[in-house]
Amino acid sequence: MSLISQTRNSAIIAVWGPAGSPGRSMLSAALSWCLADFEATRLVDADTYAPSQAITLGIDSETTPGLAFCLRSLASGESVRQLITEMDVKPYRERELKLHTGLLRSEIWDELDVQFIAALLVEYLDAGRLTVFDLAASFESLESAKDQVTAAVLEGADTIIAVCDASELGVLRFIRGMSRLREKYPEQKYIVVLNRTRKGINKKSHSRIAQLLEKYGEISVDYFLPLSVGVSDAATEFAEPVTKVDPKSAISQEIEVIAKRILLQTIGSI
Repeated sequence: MSLISQTRNSAIIAVWGPAGSPGRSMLSAALSWCLADFEATRLVDADTYAPSQAITLGIDSETTPGLAFCLRSLASGESVRQLITEMDVKPYRERELKLHTGLLRSEIWDELDVQFIAALLVEYLDAGRLTVFDLAASFESLESAKDQVTAAVLEGADTIIAVCDASELGVLRFIRGMSRLREKYPEQKYIVVLNRTRKGINKKSHSRIAQLLEKYGEISVDYFLPLSVGVSDAATEFAEPVTKVDPKSAISQEIEVIAKRILLQTIGSI
């Protein structure tokens, strides 16, 4: 459990992956939907380069970006506890899933005082039991406000879910990114997810890609998400997480397993 949440019965889950669209946003939304079946869950689009959750979940693109607005208010000395709740967008009625949309004009991050991000994470913890952050890939530049936001969330997270695309290029990017991530945050808890696996790649078979990760990156895969073109297309068409559009699909069932592990690992109950 992270230092900022160790005295609270709440948790921050960071979903990270290297450049190249490995499936961070898909997994963030799908996981949040599953978590919301057990606990009220807030999904924060914190991708400081290319936020997409509003579009993915069918939300008006003019919605005020929650994370950036709360950060600006906190830096101005205002109380944001109530503001966090006021900024919630509820995409669906069936579950207590709340969304804070992203900042579409990424250059505005450079105008914000990102040193308050760590303090804002505490406010998010106090405002809800589960908060899932959909993050950008880059976190290393000290000159980039966008990278500093990602770095602060990674440092403050209770669990980091690292997503790897099941392709040779995806593996190469993931090995490089995970090496830097673990070097910078060696004490964090990681869950490694291999996304878009093809037929024959599963928990029991020693796939070539999983072997490459183990051999060249000393990375063990925890979960395998199968390539599900039909489910993904339906999710896009209906603007819903894959776990909502087809909860019985193989990819949805595997994400539900991840959600249950998160619940037990962070707040200790299902």
